[in-house]
Amino acid sequence: MSSSRIRMTLDEEYVTHSWNLLKRAIQAIQHKNNPGLGFEELYRAVYTMVQHKHGDRLYNGLRELIREHLEVVRVRIIESMNSGVFLETMAEAWSDHTVAMVNIREYMMYMDRVYVAQNPSALHVYDLGLELFRTEILKNNGIGDRLIFIRDRQLDLIKSYRKSDEINWHGMKSLCEMLISLGIDNRFVYEEYFEKALLKGTHEYYREFCETLLAGENDACYYLEQVETAIRDEANRASRYLDKETEVKILQVVANVMVADHMSTIVYMPNGGVKFMLQHKRVEDLTRIFRIFKHITESQGVPVSGRKVLLKAVGE
Repeated sequence: MSSSRIRMTLDEEYVTHSWNLLKRAIQAIQHKNNPGLGFEELYRAVYTMVQHKHGDRLYNGLRELIREHLEVVRVRIIESMNSGVFLETMAEAWSDHTVAMVNIREYMMYMDRVYVAQNPSALHVYDLGLELFRTEILKNNGIGDRLIFIRDRQLDLIKSYRKSDEINWHGMKSLCEMLISLGIDNRFVYEEYFEKALLKGTHEYYREFCETLLAGENDACYYLEQVETAIRDEANRASRYLDKETEVKILQVVANVMVADHMSTIVYMPNGGVKFMLQHKRVEDLTRIFRIFKHITESQGVPVSGRKVLLKAVGE
């Protein structure tokens, strides 16, 4: 046997040994156990495989280990779908997965830095974990559809009660955080699975709410108090489970629907409209209007026209 063939055999044996060490460590981490070896030894195993041109084997092997583990996790999630603990099971699975991926990433730093950098189609270790969770969990066996069903139930509770303690705020927060993370570098997954439906439901709720208020004998002062209360309540709710970007959008929806879309009515309400406030120097009520205005967006020119109506009233 030639020396080159012997060298190749030894190289293959050493690489196989290195991979087996890493495989056992990764599986231990996925099961929340100690990897059994020190950081330096596992890092050296990764370094050896990448340096000996076995980066593909390492990357694909890691991908397969994550996929196989998520298959097991998926079974547990499917079993929870009709047991009333679906959100809690999803949250636990997501938390365990992200913690494991953070730990695995530490040992795979050299692969991230060298192999992934040289292969544009390869994902960084943590992002690979996110991508596989999305494909193996969210898009399999009706789990995504079940997530939408649970979301709709929670949104119905928000619509019906708005302040209900029946809502699983912790579960909703975990759900939102998971969906945002699964977008990796954008908010598409979160927007499609949650945010769009939330904003639509909020718009419909407050459209009906303000129509009821305006149909009664309430004056603008009372109406604007209700608007500010609604904005404050939505902000308090949002702080419990939404990220800041969605919170801003929620408050914009409330202000747009309740004020911008009804500015002329509010300004010219008899015995209590904005004109009445100006004539009677109702400073507190006028200040409230401008506090509300900061939440109004300028999409489609609606708030701009509202400001024109307000300024016209000031000049009359």
